Formats: sequence, structure tokens, C-alpha cells
Amino acid sequence: MNPPEALTQVSSGFIHLRTMTLLSQAVEAKKFDTRLQERNLQRGLLKPEELNSQAAHLSDDSEFAEYVSLDAISQGDGKKRTPANGKSA
Repeated sequence: MNPPEALTQVSSGFIHLRTMTLLSQAVEAKKFDTRLQERNLQRGLLKPEELNSQAAHLSDDSEFAEYVSLDAISQGDGKKRTPANGKSA
């Protein structure tokens, strides 16, 4: 059997290597996703050094933060917001 495209055999049939490559790229893209970090560390897919290095290269966007009063939210008034820098908008 000599298929025209490179294929890899799995128990459920054949999967194109291109599909496997795309899956591998998708997994790599999610490597640092905060929802997956703990699992990736436990499984050895991510090293603590890699995570620390990635975190060190993140920019500080705190100047764009906006604090919202929980009281304002519970009362339905979304206008009572204070920018993180303390200045009124």
C-alpha cells in the first residue's frame, strides 16, 4: 500500500500528517494559556522556566485597568467606574 500523501495509521483509520501538524500547532499555541498552564506543567509539556520566561516578557497594561464598584454593579449602575490611575474620566 503506497498512498499518494504521507499518512499515519491509527486504530480508527488513517489521519493525514497535515492534520496532525495542525493539531500540534494548535496545542503549541495554547501552551501558555492560563487555563491549561497547571495541566501542562503536570504533564511535562511546559517547564517552570518557560512559564517564568513567558511571564517576564508580558507588558504591564495596568494603566488601562478600570476598577468597578461591586455596589454599583449590584445596583445596576455601570457608570460608577474609576480608572486604575485614579483620575476621573
